Amino acid sequence: MICESTERALAFTKKELMIVGGVAANKRLSTMLQSICKRQKCKFFVVPQKFAGDCGSQIAWQGLLEASVKKGSNLENTFVKQSWRLDTVEITY
Repeated sequence: MICESTERALAFTKKELMIVGGVAANKRLSTMLQSICKRQKCKFFVVPQKFAGDCGSQIAWQGLLEASVKKGSNLENTFVKQSWRLDTVEITY
């Protein structure tokens, strides 16, 4: 699904793709996305392997951004939903 969504976005909007975190660490997925970029004549970037993997720092950065606009949640009101689609999550910064 991520490849199809990415290809659609590259075909109609963006002309470059950068992968980070666990996606960058996944060699097979990285190869598939690079192939899509070639087909769509888009630039492809991938972070060095030493920076790929756990997204803890990215999550912390997101928290910092949200705190800077006074957006936040009490721990009791938080939950994890791994199947969230990126196009349904409200970004307020």
